[in-house]
Amino acid sequence: MAAPAYATDLATIIIEMPNTTGWTLISSGGGGANSLTAPETDDFIQGANCISRNPWASAAIRGMVYNAATTIAAGDVVVVWIKSDATQALATVASGGIQALIGSGTGALNCYYVDGSDTAVKGGWIAYFIDPRTGSVTPSTTIGSPSGTTSYFGARWSVPVSGPSKGFPFKIDAIRRGRNIEITAGDSGTPATWAAAAVHADATAQRWGLLQVTDTGAKVAGRLYWGTSGTAVYSRDSNKTIVLAKTPFTVSDFTQIIVSNASTDIEWTGITISALDTANRGTFTVLNNAAFSYLAGAFEDINTTTDGGTNSVWDGTVWRRTNAVTAAGGSFLDCAIRLPTVATDAAGFIYNVATDPDGVIDGMTFTKGTNSHHAIEFGTSAPTTMTIRDCNFTGFSGTGTAATLNFLRTTGSTTVNLIGCTGTITAQVTGSHTVTLVTDPVTLSVHVQNINTGAAISGARVYVLAAATGPLPFEDTVTITRSGSTATVAHTSHGFDTNHWVKIEGADQEEYNGGKQITVTGVNSYTFAVSGTPTTPATGTILATAIIIFGTTNGSGDITDSRSYGSDQDFTGRVRYSSSPYYKSSPLSGTIDNAIGLPVTVSLIPDE
Repeated sequence: MAAPAYATDLATIIIEMPNTTGWTLISSGGGGANSLTAPETDDFIQGANCISRNPWASAAIRGMVYNAATTIAAGDVVVVWIKSDATQALATVASGGIQALIGSGTGALNCYYVDGSDTAVKGGWIAYFIDPRTGSVTPSTTIGSPSGTTSYFGARWSVPVSGPSKGFPFKIDAIRRGRNIEITAGDSGTPATWAAAAVHADATAQRWGLLQVTDTGAKVAGRLYWGTSGTAVYSRDSNKTIVLAKTPFTVSDFTQIIVSNASTDIEWTGITISALDTANRGTFTVLNNAAFSYLAGAFEDINTTTDGGTNSVWDGTVWRRTNAVTAAGGSFLDCAIRLPTVATDAAGFIYNVATDPDGVIDGMTFTKGTNSHHAIEFGTSAPTTMTIRDCNFTGFSGTGTAATLNFLRTTGSTTVNLIGCTGTITAQVTGSHTVTLVTDPVTLSVHVQNINTGAAISGARVYVLAAATGPLPFEDTVTITRSGSTATVAHTSHGFDTNHWVKIEGADQEEYNGGKQITVTGVNSYTFAVSGTPTTPATGTILATAIIIFGTTNGSGDITDSRSYGSDQDFTGRVRYSSSPYYKSSPLSGTIDNAIGLPVTVSLIPDE
């Protein structure tokens, strides 16, 4: 790559003003009064001159417009630089102290109240952004009946009592149309930076207005690309505050920061991006799985943030009072989502990625505040077995719009292992989908191998039952009823989750007995499928015991079960392999430590 490059799509409406040609004076209802000065070479913001208007001492609203028929493309705005050297004499912004004018004639203008004595108290040159397309935004007032044609551009100032009497205090400089800035190229020797980009865009020769220098970094409006579809960018930067400008007369998605190109390489540390506007809050988007690191940074009051993929790293970043953060596989370790402004029943963090978030969202903090919403929304692409580790959830509760986790799947079941998490953690489900939250689970792992060679044995059947000592049910007395092919078990405080296994024994009807995979229907009930039409209710002394593992080993000779235990759990069981080459069955027993789990290795003796 070469040194960083900066480009814009801004097109000129008027920049240099060597004379007053094309300008028309505007008073309260159109028409003109007083006089203009051009070129104004003593006080300008860009180039070498601007145009200015003389003062008026009596109460009046006066200004000037420039005739330059032009087309404003969808998404673009008019950027106009306006100044008042007598701001204290103006009306407030609500009363139209400073007004941007865009319309189809000198007597047919839309007026946009952009500033006033209460908001621009220090005066100075300010770039204002106006979307004049019909239906885009509503003007503050109108002069005459402007059509959809954009032919005239300018400003006027309202002096409600008495105004200045010296000089030419009301000024307009460059007027342009467009929206975009593109930052490309750069290398390790000359990386692109926020400061360098702002200095270029804000130089007197440019004054694009879309990117301006501030004491802490830069102020942004419009669409700022770091890298484009055709050219990557290399950037390194740290400890800057980027402010998204107020743009009340633009559409809500006008300001965007977009990281693009798969070859882009960005590392930013300690960068804060903060929005000033409540209507156009700005968005931040990473595209094409660009290599993007935003470490120990912050986003404040912006709209949405969109992750770019597995090459994104957001570790240690805080989002305050923002809309949703959408993950796409990037790393969010030790991040915080505080007081998000999402809608009711929405979520501050959206996870719709097929991979387990374990190791990706560890250590995150979610703070609800007063807005009723969820901490995390898991979409239909999220896995059905997940681990959330060391996260803190504050203020969430229940199973409604303030539930901690929201699941969009409508069928099937999901198990979420919560390890080291704090706060109230609840789930909202959709349709028939069931969710099992397992708090601080530990794992019983069984590895089966050949006693002589140590080779793993795949396909060995492992059967592990709860024993008498421990929190799992052991020979609890239950009752069973049947409706069609569904048996319902009444089992007080069973503690099971959906898809767990239970051993039923003692029923006079054999169809009810044996290992059953269950669906939990309540804290005191669950169901399982039953064949035939056995008597209902079932008779006999019916006992239920938890089955911890019921299955066969994988290709590595392993089978595991993870769940939480209130205390240590004893177990018994057996391991067998009944096909050639044959092995002798082996008994199995031990105690699962409720804090660390238990690994067990079973060595089978060949039997042929």
